[in-house]
Amino acid sequence: TKREISMDELSTHDNPESCWVLFYDQVYDLTEHAYRHPKIGKAAIHPYCGINGTDAFSNVHEKSYLESIDDLNVGTLEATNSPGSSPTEPPQASNRHFR
Repeated sequence: TKREISMDELSTHDNPESCWVLFYDQVYDLTEHAYRHPKIGKAAIHPYCGINGTDAFSNVHEKSYLESIDDLNVGTLEATNSPGSSPTEPPQASNRHFR
């Protein structure tokens, strides 16, 4: 069941063993999907665990692609945390590296 997820909760899923990523206002559990990602695999996803991956995602995918992974959608970002609805934007990836 999909539910509202806070940025605080999203940020706790910030590693390869529990990797949730925000795309637009939706949160996806990409823990297993990261290992099936075509081409560069987990390296394409792990830097975005626990944060907003929208910019990186939109650089290589159409938004409609999210329909194909809807089964990985765990919820919607709480309205008070949605990008553009508060002065604090969800964090973006910086120099995070996972092996």
